[in-house]
Amino acid sequence: MRGVRGFSWVLALLLVLAPFPISAPPLEADVVVWGGTPEGVTAAIAAAREGAHVILAVDGEHLGGVLVESELNTLDQSVDATGRMLNEGLFAEWFKQVEGDSFNPVTAERAFRKLIAAEIEAGLQRQQMARLGDTAPARPFSNQARAAGGSLQVLYDVDLGEPVVKEGLLVAVPIRRGLWGARLLARRWIDASEDADLAAAAGVPFTVGWESLGAGRTGQAAGLVFRLSGVDWRTARAHALADENPATGATTHSIWGYPEAAQYKPINQNLRLRALNVGLVDGDQVLINGLLVFGVDPLERSSRMRGMLAAQAELPRIVSFLREVCPGFESATLAGTADSLYIRESRHLANPLYQLTLDDVNQNRAQPDLVAWGSYPVDVQPRFPGEPVRILGTPTGFAIPLRALLPASMPNLAVASRSAGYTPEAHGSARTVPVGMAAAQGAGVAAAISLRAGVSFHAIAQDPSLVAELHRRLGAQGVRLHSPRGRM
Repeated sequence: MRGVRGFSWVLALLLVLAPFPISAPPLEADVVVWGGTPEGVTAAIAAAREGAHVILAVDGEHLGGVLVESELNTLDQSVDATGRMLNEGLFAEWFKQVEGDSFNPVTAERAFRKLIAAEIEAGLQRQQMARLGDTAPARPFSNQARAAGGSLQVLYDVDLGEPVVKEGLLVAVPIRRGLWGARLLARRWIDASEDADLAAAAGVPFTVGWESLGAGRTGQAAGLVFRLSGVDWRTARAHALADENPATGATTHSIWGYPEAAQYKPINQNLRLRALNVGLVDGDQVLINGLLVFGVDPLERSSRMRGMLAAQAELPRIVSFLREVCPGFESATLAGTADSLYIRESRHLANPLYQLTLDDVNQNRAQPDLVAWGSYPVDVQPRFPGEPVRILGTPTGFAIPLRALLPASMPNLAVASRSAGYTPEAHGSARTVPVGMAAAQGAGVAAAISLRAGVSFHAIAQDPSLVAELHRRLGAQGVRLHSPRGRM
């Protein structure tokens, strides 16, 4: 018995130390989506609605990415000349469940979870109908999906292993959660993680920051969103509406203004306060996006942590300053910060089938394989202390092509996040969450169509008849693809 106990102890230790322990049976899906971001949730639901069996793998416990973990609670919306949102579909389904253009991050995550739960329930109902004999015609999906007409499974808090690539195709990804490990197998993959971690690990080439422009790997400054209690919202909003500054304003839930905040003199020279984006949480509590953190390597966890600690150390002094200069903040107190930095920029897909450029954005170019429209100003935050905020353009409606999400080197993978095939300048507009969710919905539908047609992502983007089918199916999911009103 003593020898058996010793063997068991050694085996347990090996399991703990092993990067990816002895695997459970493989988990197979038609489509695997990596990342619990807004884009990841959208891509997974979109593919499931088209009949695919989908696994959404989440590298944490939360859904909502930057909106929840970084508490970025104010949306940068793309609108047409009448003020109507350009990004509808699943984004609109989610947006209807939150308070407004600014929201409580708890509400945001709850809305993502409701969308996921509803799709899982719909899959179960389809399975029940299949068992009763009321089945749709068989489709070229996995046996599970053929019987169910599409289904969705979510795996939370899993770590990414080394992807398996064969003949230029991604075929498997080891995952781990504690002592449990498994392999994900799929024919289509969508990397919806903010930094394109899956695609990078699979060997897809990326640039970082502005190096593709010969300006180094440093990208736009990170930020730390912080929370204040005791803000007089009525006074603060009235000030933003009455200050006669065309660059400031307010809605029921949002304020953009207080340029006087930029007069703050930081102790730490890697920090800077700019004009504030203030999002109402509830009552007298707000979240503020306005603190820039320089010198952060977004791909290095220790660097992100150092930046966050430096910003947190400066905050008591910042809050004292805001109480003095910002009407409505006289009684404000610091109520905490987000759990992670807001990272604006990291990787950029280096070999997309099509790279979205600043000219595409500013000339409002349409694209034959468009999956989303954008119109948000090209907002480029400073990369170094002393640089100004730059607005490089004010588009009225540019198209995101499916090709910009597709690495040329891996035809069964799409990158559906801010790390897609956008130049650093075009990224200034295309990186916004509503545009990202719309593009990800396109990727999810394209994945399902590619499986039905027995072709790659690349073929979908380059075949006019398949693009027409993509547009038809996106329209059925509520996506708006016609040219924005007022587009120049």
